[in-house]
Amino acid sequence: MAKRKKSSAGKSVFSVLATIWRGFAKGLGNTIRFTTRAAKDLDSAHQRDGAALLLVIIGLAAIAGTWLHSTSSVNKAFYSFFYGGFGRVGVISPLVLFYFAIRLFRSPNENKATARITVGTIALLVSATGLAHMFNGSEGTGATAMRHGGGWIGYAVTKPLVAVLTPLLTYPVLFLIFGFGLLVVTATPFSQVAIRIKSTFIWLKTKLPKRGEAEDDEIYESEPFESPLVSEFHDDEEDEDEYEEPAEEEFDEEFTVEIPKAHPSTAPAKRPVQMMLQPDSKYVLPSPDLLKAGPAAKGKSKANDAIVSSLTELFAEFEIDAQVTGFMRGPTVTRYEIN
Repeated sequence: MAKRKKSSAGKSVFSVLATIWRGFAKGLGNTIRFTTRAAKDLDSAHQRDGAALLLVIIGLAAIAGTWLHSTSSVNKAFYSFFYGGFGRVGVISPLVLFYFAIRLFRSPNENKATARITVGTIALLVSATGLAHMFNGSEGTGATAMRHGGGWIGYAVTKPLVAVLTPLLTYPVLFLIFGFGLLVVTATPFSQVAIRIKSTFIWLKTKLPKRGEAEDDEIYESEPFESPLVSEFHDDEEDEDEYEEPAEEEFDEEFTVEIPKAHPSTAPAKRPVQMMLQPDSKYVLPSPDLLKAGPAAKGKSKANDAIVSSLTELFAEFEIDAQVTGFMRGPTVTRYEIN
């Protein structure tokens, strides 16, 4: 009877624990499903902002693990994750994360460009970790070898390449992958590399000061050449130094000139008078030959043809059922007839 009671008590405890676990798992599952369903219903702009904020949080965690050498257990975990995964390249991981976060905030609709930059960044990451692992000469899978080299990613990249191509040929392969990543990030085809380099040198050349301008700014310590003009200039300066300014009263007496006073005219001003025509006087019109004959008026000019052509192209572009049927030239305004 005692054994039966113990077994029944054990089964009841187990069933209670199983019921609690099933309730907890069901509640957790419902919460996750509700959250994911609500996240799917969010606007696409909010989803992008959420992804950017997540990258900012991961970037802050990367700073805590790579830049802030704290003794806390959380920072040690971040240090092990970033340096263990990326090696020495992990020190720039916060900058990469912040760059993509800023890009999502500022250019949320440039999905193609973001995807292109992501592919190029992955190529740069793979090649950089591999090169760091090769240059450091890390051997084995120890923690020190991983952190001082290229991390687990660098180890995974270089191990098969070294086994197949030998270390001597692994270097150019990784450099080629690194160059490909740069071309993809900068959206530069291989055929445009020489043109980009040339344009960069031209831009740098325009920013540098010209040789003539630099020579003008130089200060020479040697004495100036004593030409006749220079000597005369120095003599004038000496004369000016010897010259004594006169006193204020003498200056006023010497340079004061009387202004002559204008005498007003006593004669009254004459006003113009309109002459009257007498009834017996005859007015003869001037001859038209006194006027200079102008050129004959043109029926049209090249400017009129150009305007008619422009109007016709405009109607065709906007699919307007109209055409220019004629125009009338004037001295200042030309009227165009459109039907």
